[in-house]
Amino acid sequence: MRNPVITRGLVVVALIIAFFPLVLALFRIWGDPDIPFLLPKGRAQWIEIERHWNLGMWKTDEHIVYRRQFTIKEPLPHANLTVSALRSAEVYLDSRLVMLPNDMADWKHARTVDLSSLLGAGSHELRVDVSNQNGPALLLAYSDAVDVASGTDWQASLDRVRWGPVSVAGKRLPAELSQSFPGSWSAFRVLIPLYLPLFILSFFAVLFAEPALRQYPRLKEMISGPATFRWMLLGAWAVLAANNIFKLPLHVGFDSVFHREYIGYIVEKGAIPLASEGWQMFQSPLYYLASAPLSMFASAIFSGDKAEMMLRLIPLACGALQVETSFRAVKHVFPDRNDLQVMGTLIGGFAPMNFYISQVIGNEPLAGLLSSIAVVMVLGLISSDVLTLPKKKLLLLGIVLGLALLTKVTAVLLVPAVLLALISMQSRMKASAKTVVVACLAVLGIVVVVSGWYYFRNWMELGSPFVGGWETSRRIVWWQDPGYRTIRDFLSFGRSLVYPVYSGLAGFWDSVYSTFWLDGFLSSIISSDIRPPWNYDFMISGALLSILPAAGILFGIVKTAYPHGIARPGQIFSAYCIVLFFSVLLYLYVTVPIYSTAKATYTIGIIPCYAIICVTGLDIVMKSRFMGAAVKALLICWAVSSYFSYFVL
Repeated sequence: MRNPVITRGLVVVALIIAFFPLVLALFRIWGDPDIPFLLPKGRAQWIEIERHWNLGMWKTDEHIVYRRQFTIKEPLPHANLTVSALRSAEVYLDSRLVMLPNDMADWKHARTVDLSSLLGAGSHELRVDVSNQNGPALLLAYSDAVDVASGTDWQASLDRVRWGPVSVAGKRLPAELSQSFPGSWSAFRVLIPLYLPLFILSFFAVLFAEPALRQYPRLKEMISGPATFRWMLLGAWAVLAANNIFKLPLHVGFDSVFHREYIGYIVEKGAIPLASEGWQMFQSPLYYLASAPLSMFASAIFSGDKAEMMLRLIPLACGALQVETSFRAVKHVFPDRNDLQVMGTLIGGFAPMNFYISQVIGNEPLAGLLSSIAVVMVLGLISSDVLTLPKKKLLLLGIVLGLALLTKVTAVLLVPAVLLALISMQSRMKASAKTVVVACLAVLGIVVVVSGWYYFRNWMELGSPFVGGWETSRRIVWWQDPGYRTIRDFLSFGRSLVYPVYSGLAGFWDSVYSTFWLDGFLSSIISSDIRPPWNYDFMISGALLSILPAAGILFGIVKTAYPHGIARPGQIFSAYCIVLFFSVLLYLYVTVPIYSTAKATYTIGIIPCYAIICVTGLDIVMKSRFMGAAVKALLICWAVSSYFSYFVL
């Protein structure tokens, strides 16, 4: 039996880790003036000047004038006008100032003014001048007696001369760039002559070849065993890397030029920059420190762009090694299911976000690989039958976690998941509370030793250990559309299944889906003239084929969380990591209201967790031979689409 004291402690710690930060986050979203989360009030809607999305960035303040003309038949005894603005507003009635501008830091508190003494019978014009620093200027206004609730019947102007329509916040016109790409159904129809025979061949091969090979287990293991399959995928990755490394233009990639500047800074000055010294200089330094000697070596052999293209070697190697981490992860959790091991290795190793992010210069692939290694190490521990925690494995786990945190701050999210896993193991081993605390402190201590120096330096130099790209302390002021969030951003989904390129503008879930299952933001390219040389029919049709693995992940989380089910420790850990990462991604999406915040690549460090949970969910529908063959055949079509989407021709 489990130690009841440890079990109760595990439950308490889990609840604190899961819910206390959530409560704090909700309070901050509601009350912090730095978080522009907009809620409608009654019939009034938040409105903004109608315009297309700007996929670039703004570096200016915004001033918009809104107006509404109305008529009343007779004087009113009471006519209160309530105004909220993002972030400051001054109100005029018939050109008379009736409300002074407010402090921008106080914008979340609505203000009310009585207009009854100024409203005689006849026509009137209400004008509201709205200003915002480093963000868009939006308005919400309504009256208890006059029909002036803000909506599409208002007008807006930038110069008080030319007036145009407004749109309700969250319903901005789509980006023109997204309309220059085909829809997913159009792309899928183009490739039906490939997908259909591939599906049929795969279906019958799985249906009949697998039972036949069961009579020859050694031959089956050699041909289609998980270990052999892992090597096949690594070989495919090697071919893609060799083909693409010099073909992909240098401008492709999220902020690739600034990542190269970071490496160049280290090469030239032999020091780590401060976050305020450049656009990407806030990133943790390990990837750039590792790339600096590679840059010097490549410059000695190649000239011009080829030397910089060689910097892709580290990201490409990291992307390929995610095949290995996925293989080891599913092997730990499903040691008795070769079919799930093969499927999980394919899903994790060929995840589209892993393909496109690992071909460009940046720290994401290395941070993802190190985080994935830490995940695999935890899965190995919690899936084993050991009665004590091996000290060497705890040491290695702390080192890997520390290195991941030294590569990108996102890895800090694994720390609570790892601690809960250790507590769970100690509970199973009937260990004392002291032993649990010592084990957790040992891992934390190693993490701090490995990576703490860098974050302590940030604290001393910049006043905060964790510095994001949007922090004002960097003295780099900018903002990007939309500049606010609404409830609509979290309730809508579907555009990524129809027109997936830049569908992330439509809301959180479309953003996550389109960046997980394809390069939905074109690696930050905002012009169709220089778009990445991907094979777009494959990539865009992949949005439809990816419905299967995406559904597998959803089903897997539900199955793992089902109260009457029997989930393995590795499944519980993987589901917890996914929920934790998505919770933080949601919080980041609200607090940093730029359109590209919700990128699935931020979760690349839990690719093994996705693989485990996905096959957990798909296993639900593979109860018969025919359904199993259909699911596996569809996965093969998905994998072909994923691979050839990013194989540059």
